[in-house]
Amino acid sequence: MSNLATSQQVRHWIDSPQMREKISNALGGYMSGDMFVAQVALAVQDPAVARCSPTSVFNAMLEVATMGLLPGKAHNHVALIPRRNELTVMPQWQGLKHLMERQAHVRSVTAHLVHELDDVVVEMGIVTRHEYDPFDPDRVFAHWSSGKSGLRGGYARIEYTDGSVSFHFVTAAKIKANADCAQNQSNWKKWFPEYCSKTVLRDCYARRAIRLEPETEGRLGLAVQAIDAAEENNPERGGHAVKPVDVRKLPKGQDTLAEVLAAAPEPTSDDPEVSEDGADIDVDIDLFE
Repeated sequence: MSNLATSQQVRHWIDSPQMREKISNALGGYMSGDMFVAQVALAVQDPAVARCSPTSVFNAMLEVATMGLLPGKAHNHVALIPRRNELTVMPQWQGLKHLMERQAHVRSVTAHLVHELDDVVVEMGIVTRHEYDPFDPDRVFAHWSSGKSGLRGGYARIEYTDGSVSFHFVTAAKIKANADCAQNQSNWKKWFPEYCSKTVLRDCYARRAIRLEPETEGRLGLAVQAIDAAEENNPERGGHAVKPVDVRKLPKGQDTLAEVLAAAPEPTSDDPEVSEDGADIDVDIDLFE
C-alpha cells in the first residue's frame, strides 16, 4: 500500500462511527476527541508512519488515546516509531510531564539534571541554589560509555497550585540502573540528557512523589508499560521499580475492528498514486525532535 493510500485509509477510519466510538472510549473524556483526531490526521502524513501496516497504525493511535496523550509532533508526547512496517509507540518525557500536570493541585513538574560542575545546595529536601554556566563547553552530559558522563543525578521540581514546592531526587547510580534495563543502548547514547530527564520523571511516578488521582495513575502506568515495550527493558538487568497499578486496558475488540477497517475498500482520489519499489527504507527518527 502506498503512503498516499495509507494516509487516505486512516482518514477514512477517522470518519467512521466505529472509530469515533473507540477513540471516545479510550479517551474517556480525558481530552477533546476532535483535538485528538486532528493530531492523528497530521501524524499519518509522515511518510515513515504511512509506510506501516494500517492495522498497526490504527492500534498505535488507540494506544496513544488510552494513555491520554497526543500523537502529533507539536506536543511531543510520544514518539511514533516504525519497526519492520509496524508502528510502535514510546512515550517521551513531555508525555509524562503532561500527565502529571493534569492533576488539579499541580501547577508544574520540571526535570533538572545536575552536572559535576554545578553549584547545588539542598536544605531540608529543598533545592535552595542550583547555579551553573550554560555556556561552559565542559558542562556536557554524555553516556557512561564515553568514560565521563558528568552526571551527578537529577531532580523533579513540583510546584503546586497553593504555591508550595517539593522535590524528588534521583541519583546518577539509579539513573544508570534504569538505563541498564534497556536491551539496546543506542537511544540512551544518542539522546542521553533527554533519557535521563525521562527517567527522573518516571521515578517520580514510581516512587509516588506526586499524589495522583486513579485515572491519571492508570494512564501513567500504561505509559510506563509502553516505554518498557519500546525499549525492550528487562528489569533483571537494572532497576525500574514500579508499584503495580490497575492500568487502563486497551479497548476490547480493537484488533478485530482494525482488521475490518483495514480490509474496507480504500477511498478513491484524483491525486496521483505515489509509486514505490517495495524496498525497506531505513528512516532515522528523532525521538526528541
